[in-house]
Amino acid sequence: HWGKDCDRGSEHRVNHKSFPIEIQFVHWNSRMYTSIEEALGRRNGIAIVTMFGQIGREHVGLKVITDTLEDVLYKGRHKTLTGP
Repeated sequence: HWGKDCDRGSEHRVNHKSFPIEIQFVHWNSRMYTSIEEALGRRNGIAIVTMFGQIGREHVGLKVITDTLEDVLYKGRHKTLTGP
């Protein structure tokens, strides 16, 4: 999620503070369930990791991750990350 203003755009807040960017990574347990729809609302079905962002310079630590996303799009793919 992002907004047109630099002070809000996130769907959620931390300590009543909004952020310009919110990224949600949604993962479902494919070992226990055959689809994300089946996993929703079930025990150990999904995990959501949320990141909030600020507007500014490129973050070199995050770039290490985003540069490798294409390599791990599919189940069973692995990538070892090395940070700056």
